[in-house]
Amino acid sequence: MEAVAPGDVIHLGPRDWQHSDGAQLRLQVERVRSDLSRYEDVEWVWIEGYDIDDAGLPVGWRAVKVRIAAIT
Repeated sequence: MEAVAPGDVIHLGPRDWQHSDGAQLRLQVERVRSDLSRYEDVEWVWIEGYDIDDAGLPVGWRAVKVRIAAIT
């Protein structure tokens, strides 16, 4: 799966990433793991990167499980 690549900034809604606190997430991708998961007929992939604030600055590191449908 090569929907996103390192350096890309992705915008995720609250339902697009697991364990969301109800907020949207803007993430600058550093790594997309090759392993895929399926849970309740939805495919997920782990993406690691920097959480980006409203000014476009990195504010922290995250590893999040993202719905593949949200990034393809």
